This record gives sequence, C-alpha cells and structure tokens, in this order.
Amino acid sequence: MLQAQILQERYQLKQQLGHNDDRHIWLAVDLTTQPPQPVVVKLLSFDASMKWDNFDLFEREIAVLKALNHAKIPRYRDSFSINRSENLTWFALVEDYIPGRSLSQLLQQGKHFTATQIRQVAIQVLLILIDLHERETAIVHRDIKPSNLIWGDDREIYLIDFGAVQQHHAEGADLTIVGTSGYAPPEQFYGRAVAASDLYALGATLIHLLTGVCPADLPQKDLRIQFRDRVSISPSFAHWIDTLTAPDVGDRFQTARQALKALQTSAKSVEKLALPRPVNSQIQLDKSDSQLKIRLPGIGISGNTLSLFLMQFNALGLVLFGILYWLMPAFQAAHKIQPEEARGFATFISILIAIPWLMTFHTVMIQFWEAWQPNQLIFDQAARKVKFPVHPVLMLFILLLIALFIVPIILVLMPLIALLIVFTLMTPRQALEQPYESLQVSDFRLEWRSLGVRWRQKQGVREHIQDVTASVQALEHKSWFRKRPREVPIVLIQVGQQRLSFAARCTEAECVWLAQEIKDWLNSKR
Repeated sequence: MLQAQILQERYQLKQQLGHNDDRHIWLAVDLTTQPPQPVVVKLLSFDASMKWDNFDLFEREIAVLKALNHAKIPRYRDSFSINRSENLTWFALVEDYIPGRSLSQLLQQGKHFTATQIRQVAIQVLLILIDLHERETAIVHRDIKPSNLIWGDDREIYLIDFGAVQQHHAEGADLTIVGTSGYAPPEQFYGRAVAASDLYALGATLIHLLTGVCPADLPQKDLRIQFRDRVSISPSFAHWIDTLTAPDVGDRFQTARQALKALQTSAKSVEKLALPRPVNSQIQLDKSDSQLKIRLPGIGISGNTLSLFLMQFNALGLVLFGILYWLMPAFQAAHKIQPEEARGFATFISILIAIPWLMTFHTVMIQFWEAWQPNQLIFDQAARKVKFPVHPVLMLFILLLIALFIVPIILVLMPLIALLIVFTLMTPRQALEQPYESLQVSDFRLEWRSLGVRWRQKQGVREHIQDVTASVQALEHKSWFRKRPREVPIVLIQVGQQRLSFAARCTEAECVWLAQEIKDWLNSKR
C-alpha cells in the first residue's frame, strides 16, 4: 500500500503508523465526510505463507469492535477486502482515530509520570476492563501495554489494538498464544488467559510508567517484578501494584472491580491524613489557584557570632593601618630603621596575622551562611514574568570592598564598614528590596536566597514531579577546626531521576506538613 492511495474510493492513506510482518496500520481520512475525518485503517496481508491464527485474530478483532460501544475504545467503522493479485489479498479494518499519543511515545519523549497521574491511568483502564470483563461473553484484551494505551488530547486514557483479544464462552484454554514479554503473565503463555491476566498486564504497565524501565528489563525475585527501590510512592499503592503483578493468578485481584475498589479505598485512607500547620511555625505559605509560594525564614545569628565578626574587621583595619604606618618614611627616619628592615618586618607581621585571621574568618562565614540562607520554593501555574529583589545596601558594601584594595585610605573606615554589614543583616529585607524583571520559563523553581540576593536557583517542569515526601538527610558542615555531622529533616522533591531537597532548617513536623501542602496543591492542578 502506498501513501495517498485511496481504498474503496473512500479512505485516502496519509501516514503509516506502524507495521509488522503481515499487518500495516495507516492514518487515513474518510473522504465521504465533510470535512474529511481522520480514521485508522488496519491492513492484513493474506497469502499462502500467512498463519491462519493471524487471520483468525483479525476476524475476532473485527467482531469484537462491532459488538462494543465504549467511549474509551475506538469505534468500528468499516471492514472490507482488496484483491491485489491472484495470490495476495488485503483485509482491512477501519476504526475511529483517537487524537493523542500513546504512553509508550510519551515515555520515549522523556515524560515523567507522577504517582497521581499513574493512579488516574489505573482507574481509567480498570473502568474499561470492568465493561469488557463483565459482559455476558467476557472479553480479555491480552495485550495491555503502554503502546496500546492512548493519552488523548482531552487527557483521557483510551484502550486500542484488540488484535490479541480473547472471548470467553466458557473456561478453557485458547491455544492462540499472544502477548508481549514483560507485560503478559505466566499463564498467558500456556494459552490460559483469564480476566486477571489483563490486571497483571496493567500492573506491569504501571511499573513501566513509574520506573521508566520496561518490566522485562527489571530484576525479578520468585517471578515477581522488583521495582520498589526505584520509585517513591506510598506503601499502600506499591502493595496494590504488587498484588496486580503476582505471578500466581490466585494471588491477584480476581476482577477489575475488586482491584478498583481496593485502589479507591487506599486512596481515601491517604486523603484522610490532613495535617494541621505546626504550632509556632514561621514558614510563609502563599497559596492561590495560579501560584504556590513557600518562603523559609532565616534562623538568625548569635551575639557571639556578631561580636566575632566585628572584631575581625576592626582587627584587620588596625593591623593594616599599623603596617602602613610602619612603612611611612617619617616613622623610619625617626626610629633610624632601614627601608629593607621595615618591609621585611611588615611582611612577617602580615603573614603572622593573616593565617589565623583567615581561619577564624572562614568559620564565621560558615555560621553566617547557615544563618542567612532563607530558601524559597515557587510553583507557577503558567510561565510568567517574575521579580527578583536586589539589595542596594549590599551592592554598596561590595563597592566599598573593591575600593578597599584600590585606595588604602579606606582602611580607616573599616569599623564603619562593619557597622554597615550589621545594618544590612538586621534591616527587614522588604524595606530594602528593589525589583527588576526576568522572564521565567519554568513551572517551578527552587531558590537559595541570602541578604536579599538569589545566589542559586534550580528550575523544572511541574508535570515532571513524581512525588513529594518528607525525609531525613545527613549533612556535614566543615570548618578549619571541626566537622559537624548531623541528620536533618528535609522535603524531598522527586523530579525524574533527580532529587531536590528543600526546607533543611525546618522541624520534622514542618517538613511533613510542607510535603503534604505541596502534594495537595499539585494534585489540584492535574
């Protein structure tokens, strides 16, 4: 079959969607409709070398689609045959085209499915299976996998490709063995597929969506797919998927309705865990339909740290002023000191003072960094222009520091500079911020802010977030004199294979509460 060829003077082939040895799937348009509507044309080539089982499955697919009338299954439109030659005949099936992309295509494009999205996929597929399995003549799909599930443009899930379908008139074996490795359960390869076989395939599909890895490539233990170490989902949801994919058909849910009820029960039990805001929490949480903004307060600095910081700058100013005075010609002449001796003595004193000064200054800066690093997490419903604050007093301080190395006379102003730094730290940030605008193109961003300046930022797409949990992280703060290992509670944001930590200075109760607030807001936008 060639592109642009017209079949039955009605269906014009446009694009080949897929093919194997004897099957070809085309996107076509129905020329008899106004405007021409897109359809899917499946073609089976029949010749002497073709297996009769394939022809039987093709006829079975036509019969099943004729009998079905389900909103989430392609509607049967037409079927016919075309004699291409004496030894070759094409059999055709025409069905509705569903605009969208298969879950397999989305995985290949790098889409990361969240636990909430995967739960919704499971619910929608189960509702389809309930209709198929509970008919007077039960219909078992036998080939549920990501490539046969369409994520429609309307964000609904559709089940396609009934080329492996089996109809159960009575219990017994169907010697036509079909299925895809990794998704088909063990009993299906013995020709004994039942309703629970579709549930296994659904569970394997969900594992693929969660891990991004085909189930056939995941390790197994006692024929069970091992996936829990690769995902971050609730234990109840993981147990539910384990039950779907039990290798023994008797250990699975026996019906799609039973599986759906168990899934909805576990979801309701999780929703009941509403967490109140922790008492005395200073976390600022601004939540609206379009934005979620979380700002963590600084934890302050101690009086000892401020005193040590002032002593550092005053001592440095006095030492440098003394060295300059020692090198002045009038001082050298009054004390009969040779210039070479003065320079050597000044160099020695500089090295002697600089080493311990740098060591203590490093320790003080670590304390300042820990104390004044208010993190900020912002979720935007859509890309927009956002404002980043600039600290004018801090910019003035930086200019003075530059001048320090250019104009030696500035050394006498060291105490004033120290006071300026303290003023910068203690003044409310809102009174000093001057905004400028920058185009923000991501759905969320995690910012590290200190002294009113955004020092670091990580961006991402909200739909790529798989889960948000409260966890514990081991941190180790190093200085010249000591190491301070400690475990701190954090909020862990799973974005694909990357993990972002947030709220490292909050209490455990605050982290649990924040994780729940973020998840609730994200779920409300899906």
